[in-house]
Amino acid sequence: MDRIKAAFAEQGIGAADIPRAIVVHEVLGASVFFGAWAACYAIRPTLGVARAVPALLRKVEVVSARAEATIARWTWLRRVPGVRRADPARLGVGLAESMVLRNLARPVTVPAKVWITWRAVVAFPAATAAAAAAGRSKAGDEAVGAGETAGVVGVESPDVGVATAAVPAAAAAAAAAAATTVGEGAGTE
Repeated sequence: MDRIKAAFAEQGIGAADIPRAIVVHEVLGASVFFGAWAACYAIRPTLGVARAVPALLRKVEVVSARAEATIARWTWLRRVPGVRRADPARLGVGLAESMVLRNLARPVTVPAKVWITWRAVVAFPAATAAAAAAGRSKAGDEAVGAGETAGVVGVESPDVGVATAAVPAAAAAAAAAAATTVGEGAGTE
């Protein structure tokens, strides 16, 4: 377990990143699901195969009837704007086709989703965003602890106390100027 924690820490990923990673992963999964369903609805791959093999055409018709009955029971689907006018039988067959397609593509899509999730978490660290939102960061704490204030903005609030955040020097200067103006009173420049 320590090896896994060390590997995540080496990448700059912490426990605060887990909720965002889950959201990114699930959004990717939903995108693949609905994208494959829409593509299969539009392209109709089994119809092309069924035309080439006439014996399959009857089976496609049976499955299509069953799919239409299933889709008719899904009342939530009627509330989706683009789906209201769609053919229920085609929706059902498209769903079945997309399930087969996604299962066939799973050896590629699962690692791809994990990799994209990892890249998103590393590219946009939640710990930094959460720390900035909370008014604290590791860099800010270290700089304050070492007595260095360049690039660190301190804001005093009666509700929170003193909160610090590491920011670029230009932003620190702007925040310091704004704090000075606010400290003197609004509009008394």
